[in-house]
Amino acid sequence: VGADLDPLSVLISRAKTTPISASELSKVARIPHEVDYSDGTPSLIPEVKNLHHWFTPDAVRELSAVKSRCLTLPEPTKTFALVVFSSIIRRVSNADDQTQKTYVSHTLPKRPPPPHELLPIFVQRAIRGMEEYARLLPKPPSGTVLQADARWVPAGAEFEDVVTSPPMWTQSSTSTTRC
Repeated sequence: VGADLDPLSVLISRAKTTPISASELSKVARIPHEVDYSDGTPSLIPEVKNLHHWFTPDAVRELSAVKSRCLTLPEPTKTFALVVFSSIIRRVSNADDQTQKTYVSHTLPKRPPPPHELLPIFVQRAIRGMEEYARLLPKPPSGTVLQADARWVPAGAEFEDVVTSPPMWTQSSTSTTRC
């Protein structure tokens, strides 16, 4: 059982805990080469007032094309592909990468790489990680990840695997906490 309030965190947790077959991973590996980056998908472009403050028009178009391709895949491959897609968004944005604070620097403007350059690198990294994860599993995992408050664990729940993402407990509080 997994729980998080953040929908993106739920998606990431589901992707990290669901092994993907080699044949499905090969579909993800082809995405960077199959996407027509020049042809965006307007219906997938969010209606954000200052979108072009955060992203160049080319990045918006390319990101919408990548997301459109990811959405054509079957589950759980689609979830895995969408998580890889989400992993490049900050890097291809105009937002400063050197700080956790999200802002666009006007004193030292960023020249973000275009999605078509970054996506192949992140896809290969994610595939290697999934292959290693699947190789290390003694048996296929079972469980669910819910969009919910993680402080409320069902009585008698047992866990075989714990996946965390920031913010994490400090080392001192972890040693005194029992799952």
